[in-house]
Amino acid sequence: MDSATPTVLLQFLSYKSALQNCSKNTVSEYELDIILFFRFIIANRCGKLDELDTISIDEVDEDFIAGVRTDEVYAYLLYLTNVRGNKANSRARRLSAIKAFYKYHTAKSHIIKVNPVADIEAPKLPKTLPKFLSLEESKKLLESVDRSSPTFERDYCILTFFLNCGMRLSELVGINLTDINDSMTMLTVIGKGSKQRIVYLNDACRRSLIDYLSVREKNAHERGRTIPVTEKNALFLSSRNQRVSD
Repeated sequence: MDSATPTVLLQFLSYKSALQNCSKNTVSEYELDIILFFRFIIANRCGKLDELDTISIDEVDEDFIAGVRTDEVYAYLLYLTNVRGNKANSRARRLSAIKAFYKYHTAKSHIIKVNPVADIEAPKLPKTLPKFLSLEESKKLLESVDRSSPTFERDYCILTFFLNCGMRLSELVGINLTDINDSMTMLTVIGKGSKQRIVYLNDACRRSLIDYLSVREKNAHERGRTIPVTEKNALFLSSRNQRVSD
C-alpha cells in the first residue's frame, strides 16, 4: 500500500488486515488483483488495453466503483482468459478478490448499493491430483545441495522441512527458534490468517535441524557480523544474518 492507492481500496485493505487478520502476503495479493481489475476497466473504456499495465488508477473513487457494470466484469474475465492466459484457478482467485472488495463496500462501508459481481459464478475448477515428488526425486533434490557451500546445513534443513512438513514458503521463512519445543519434536507454524498449527518433526527433520543449529551461530560470526537483536529469534538466517526472505 502506498500514497497512490485509491482511498476506496485502502479502506478495504485495512479492513482485511486489521479486522479480518489477513497476512501481509494475502493483503498484497488482494491489492494487486484489484488494481489490475481497475486498470482493465479504465483501459477498456478508453480503448487502451495494450497500455493496461501503465494505466493510472487516480480516477478510482466511490463514483467509479459504483459505476462498474456486470458486463464489464465478464469482459475482464474473458480478457484474463484470452489475453493473459490465466487458468481457471487464477481467474477464480482474481474474481474472489473483486467479490470481497465489493462485498465490503456494499455490506460494511455502504459506499455503494448495488454489487455488480454478486451473481457472477466462479470459474469451474478442474479436479486434479496433488503434485508430489517421488522418493527417488526427493533424494536427488537433497543430494543436489552443495556440501561445500557455507550454507549447506541451512539449505539442506530448508529442503527437508519442505519435503516433510507440508508448509508454505511464508510459513517456513517465519519460523522462530521459540516455535520449536525443547525436544525438537514439534514445531508451531503460523499459517494464513495467523492461524496456528502443530507440525510433528520426524527423524529426518530433527537431524537436519540439529546439524543446522550446530553451525548457525558459528556461520554468523564467520561472516564478520553479529546477529542483530531483531533477528536473534529467526530460525533461518541469510548471508547478512537477517531472516531469510521469501
